[in-house]
This record gives sequence, C-alpha cells and structure tokens, in this order.
Amino acid sequence: MINEKNRKWWVLVAMTGSLSMIFLDGTIVGVCLPTIQYQLGMSNTGLEWVMNAYVLAVASLVAVGGSLGDIIGRRKTFIAGMIIFALSSAFCGIASNGSFLIFSRGLQGIGGALMVPASSAIVNTAFELNERGKAMSIYAGISMVFMALGPLIGGFLSQYVSWRWCFYINLPVAAASIVLTLISSPKKVILRGQKFDFTGALTFVIASVCLVLGLQEATNLGWDSPFTLGLILLGVIMLLFFIKLEVKKVSPLIDLRLFKYDNFGVNFFVLFFLSLAMMGQTFFNVIYVQNVLGFSPMQSGLISMATILPLATVVHISGRLFDKVGARSPVVFGLSLVVLSYIVAPIVLQFQNIYLILPYMVLLGVGTGFAIGPSQTDALNRVPATLRGQAAGLTQTSRQLGATIGLALLATIFNHSDKVRIETIMSTLSIDPKYFYTIMKTLSIPKVLRDKALIGIIADDKVPILVSKLKMAMSISISLAYILAALSVAVSLIIAIKKLKKGRQESEIHTHIVSD
Repeated sequence: MINEKNRKWWVLVAMTGSLSMIFLDGTIVGVCLPTIQYQLGMSNTGLEWVMNAYVLAVASLVAVGGSLGDIIGRRKTFIAGMIIFALSSAFCGIASNGSFLIFSRGLQGIGGALMVPASSAIVNTAFELNERGKAMSIYAGISMVFMALGPLIGGFLSQYVSWRWCFYINLPVAAASIVLTLISSPKKVILRGQKFDFTGALTFVIASVCLVLGLQEATNLGWDSPFTLGLILLGVIMLLFFIKLEVKKVSPLIDLRLFKYDNFGVNFFVLFFLSLAMMGQTFFNVIYVQNVLGFSPMQSGLISMATILPLATVVHISGRLFDKVGARSPVVFGLSLVVLSYIVAPIVLQFQNIYLILPYMVLLGVGTGFAIGPSQTDALNRVPATLRGQAAGLTQTSRQLGATIGLALLATIFNHSDKVRIETIMSTLSIDPKYFYTIMKTLSIPKVLRDKALIGIIADDKVPILVSKLKMAMSISISLAYILAALSVAVSLIIAIKKLKKGRQESEIHTHIVSD
C-alpha cells in the first residue's frame, strides 16, 4: 500500500490530519463556552482562560518546538506533541471543574506547539521543490476548511450530544495520524553535535509569556494598567536579552542568521502584519453577524464559510502558481485584495445587510488564500533543510504574536469607540449611567431576555430606538478596527512589493538526510 512512490502523499495525509485537528480545536470550543460555563460553574474570567491558556502555550513554545525538531528529529517531536495533545484532549473531556479544564487546555497548547512546526517542516522536506507549493497548499487549505467547520461541529455537539465531545473528537484523529506517521516513516535532518539551548529556551518562553499575557490583559485591565505595562516591558527586556544571548551561541535556540537568507525575513513580517489584520476579521465578524444582524451562532458559522471556502479553494491555485513563478506575484496580488476588502468593509457594514457583506468576505478569503500559502512556503524554502524546523517555528511565532497583538489593538479601538458611543446614546435617551453595563450587553442577549432586562431602565416605546442606535454604534466601532486592519495589511503589501524577490529558490546548502 505504501511504497517509495506514494510515501510522500501518505506523509501529507498524516500531517494534514494533525493540522486540521489543531485548527478545528481552535474554533470548535468557542461556541461551547456558554454551556461549559453553566455546567462547570466558571466565572467570565475563568472562561477567558479556557481560550487564553491554549493561545499562551502555543505562542510561547512554538519556536522551541521548531528548534527541538531540528535536533532530536521532527518525527519524534511530532509524535510526542500528538500524544500530549491527545491525552490533554481526553483530560479536557473529563474535566469536572474549571481549573482542571484550563490546565488541560494549556497542555493542549504545549502539544500543538510541538506538532505545528514539525509537521510544516516534514511536509516541506518530503516534497521536491517543483511540488512543494502544491503540497503546502493542500496541507493548509484542508486544515482551514476544518477551522471553518469548527463552529458548526461545536454547535451540533454542544446542543445534541455534549460539549465534552468537542475534545473527544480529537482522539481518533490523533490515533490515525500517529499510525500513518509511523508507517510512512518521514525522514529527518540530523544536525551533528547540535545541543538544545536550554538557557535560550527559558529566556524566550519568559519573554513570550510576558508579551502575550500582557497583550491579552490589556483588553481587560487597560493599556495604562501597571500590571499590563509591567508585563509588556518585562517581555521586551527579556526578548532583547534573548537576542543578545543567541548571537553569541554556537547552537542557539533560534539561529538569527535565518533573517539573512533571501526572503525569509520579508515573509516573517508579511505573515506578522497579515495575521494582525486577520484576527480582527475572525473576531469582529462573528460579533457583527450575531449582535448587529441577529443571526444565531450556527448561522454565523455558515456565514463565515463565505471567507473560508474561497480561501481553501484559492490556496490550491496559489500553491500551483508558486511552483511556477515563486511567491512574489501571488503574495502581492493576494495582499492587494485583502487591503481592498478592508477598505470596502467599513462602508458596507453601515448598511447592516448580509448581502452587501458577503462580497467583501469572499474577497478577503480569495486574497488571503493567494498570500498566506506562498509566503509560508517561500520562507521555508529559502533556508537550509537543517534549519527548517526553526524556520517553521519562527514563522508560526510571527503569526501567533501578530494575531495576539492584533486582537489586543483592535479590541482596544473597538471597546473605546463603543463605550464613548454608548455613553452618548444613554445621555440622549436620558438613561441613568449606572445601567451602562446592562445597556452594553443589550445586543448580545435574546430579544425576550433583552426586553425583561430593560424593564425600569427605559420606556418600552424607546427600546427599538435604543437597539437601532446601539447597532449603529457597534457597526461604526468595528469599522474603525477594520481601518487599522487595512493599514496593517498595507504595511505588509509595501514590504512585499519592495523587498520580496522574484522566482522560487531553494537554499543551496545541502544536508545529510537519513531515516528516523
């Protein structure tokens, strides 16, 4: 069944299955949070940490996972990560309290941090240069389809089975991926005499945790909070200390010479700024569709397919295009479409019409599909095979940090704008300021509960006026966040136009490759 001719395709199946599981896990949990909160008796802060613990672990450890794969072998690192991810998924499923669930989600993040860079490097190394774009596009495209299906699957399981199956669903996928990986026996690159940089790893993890945690808390505590500022400042200091350490080491955790290779540094920043903007669409589009347009979580999941399906389709085209002409043309074209979509979005959002919103969502998906795959593949192609684990970890770190910073900045703009507008609305309608938080939550609760919550706060005949004004306020606030997203992608586009070199190229540094 598996022979030398088709072995690489079985490797692709195993790696795509694993990434699909991770992407699915990132979106399937969100729609289950209200049920989890009710059944486990969790606070709002605890509920946030169900999501934050996973993101924090992945963002702080994915670069470490990439380096570890280059040293001990990517297959070993991948399987270790898969086992951790599967066990922690089972722990999440049997969790009887919020604390254990948060702990298990953190473990999931550790498993994901080991798996993602290893799987990317395994796919990249398994295929020759002329097929690599196509392979990486399949790897990313199918995974994104599962990411889009997450809310639908999560909503179904939560409503008709149990939220616990949102985690149990990972177990058969993990088992199949491990078996396929062992049977197809992907190859690894051995670095003779390379040692793991424990000091660098510890320093980088501390820096990443401080930065990510500081950015996460900025949306809750504010940017002027001593705790927030202290964490971000400590993170920056530790990051600078990490860079100082690494440039002097023979076997660094992250070889900073990676940025000297053609296009690697360019792609790093392209992915960073694109991820910063995309987090805005992922987060705020759901809020807009549900709170302003009034669609259910299941319906909003279906609507999100307007972005994800074009993305998953186009990523295959962009992969083939990359194999022919390199990264520059598809990346520049894709980023141009993304900028255009974020320019159109603030205009169409004001009409509060789903049929006007869908075209911009499709445009965003097409643009992202052209940009993200070729940029990721080109970044790995440009470095020696011995460093592709580090390169994969570093590009994933850029995407994670970009998404985290993006959410923090865009949420700050949105929250400030929405707060000012709600206060103005309350003043206009003569509503007592002490009811601010009740009014702020008006759009997020069902109409029956909304009318009950507003009894004694505002006259019944003024409720439709209040709701209409709140929807317009939210539309404007999200539009302001999208303008920042447009600027972020514009920076990414300028970098690509000025610095991204034409053609496709593989590093000329050859490595000794043996079976694992």
